[in-house]
This record gives sequence, structure tokens and C-alpha cells, in this order.
Amino acid sequence: MQIKLLIVDDNQMFAEGIWTLLEDTTDYEVLEVLHSGQDVLEFLDHTPADVLLFDIDLPDSSGFEITRLVRRQHPGTQVLAISAQDDRLTIEQMLQAGALGYCLKSDGRDELFSAIQTVASGKPYLPAAYLAMRQKQKAQAAASPLSGREVDVVRLISEGMTISQISEKLAITERAVETLRKSIYKKVGPQSNIELARFVQKYHPL
Repeated sequence: MQIKLLIVDDNQMFAEGIWTLLEDTTDYEVLEVLHSGQDVLEFLDHTPADVLLFDIDLPDSSGFEITRLVRRQHPGTQVLAISAQDDRLTIEQMLQAGALGYCLKSDGRDELFSAIQTVASGKPYLPAAYLAMRQKQKAQAAASPLSGREVDVVRLISEGMTISQISEKLAITERAVETLRKSIYKKVGPQSNIELARFVQKYHPL
């Protein structure tokens, strides 16, 4: 069965280039190429698509908001974000908005096809560089002696928050914050806010 695709990208040359690539196979049916995020929901209202191949950097709309709306109103359509942005924050914000996959514009033809097939089957697809970074972060966190809640407290202490402010931020008692602080200092030693910030960046980067 062919995968029905809706392509949305304001760069006409790039969008039509993808369309041409996909037309060379029998696995895909490109329903339409749109150049405005504002047209996406209206199109899907009358023409269902399996995968929305969606440039999140459209000038007329928020990629995050369009993704949330598509997933809410058309849950049968999976969103595969495509972007030149390879930073962790953008990728994770798109995933939180409901995208099942994220593909970089710098990736090659085979990566794009693999991403489409993976997302169409209901499985997540993420850039190899992002997965490698997440694996490195997990390894760094495993080397840390702190618990998850202690990391939260260390992060806030390093930002200069008081015990009272941390208590309010984390919705725990000041006594609990103090207990956690003592445990942290027992494990890593009393350190300045700058040193704590370096510790967090090394073992628990955001």
C-alpha cells in the first residue's frame, strides 16, 4: 500500500525536489505540496494523509502549534518534521508537540525515505547525531552520584535560588530541600554556585 504524503515547505525548489525523489518510487503518493502552514488543516479536513512531511521553519506559522493542531484534529496523520535546525531543544519541542519523527534537511535521500517509512509505521525516527548526544548524556548522568531530585536541587542552587525559593519551585517543604542539600554536599562536597553549575553541565546537561 502506498504511503500518502502531504509535503509542506515554503521553499518551492526544495519541496518540489522532494516530490521528484518520491515520484521515482511506487511506495509513495504525494497528495499535494503546500507552501503555507495555514493551509495544512484545511487540506487535511478533506484529504487524509498518512504522513505530513512538514518544514517547521515556515514564516507564516509556528511549527509547534501546527503540529499540535494536526495531532489533535487528525490523529491518523503522523508528523515528520523536517528542518535545517539540529539543536536538541528544537527537536524535543517538536516531539513534545506531537511529531513522531524529525529529519534534517542536510540528510540524504536514503535517510529521508527511511524516516518516512519509519514514521508511517508508527515508530519514532530521530537524527543519528541527536541519538548519539542523548546516549552520551545518559552515560554522563550514570556517572553522577546524585539522584534525580538532588539534581533538581543542585540546578536551582547553582542558579542562586534560596531554600525557600527552591521549596516553592519544586513544591516540597523547606526541610526536604535542606535534607537534599546536605545529601548533595555529602556526595560532592560544599561548592560555590559556579562550581555546582559546572557539575550540572558536566553530568546533567539540559
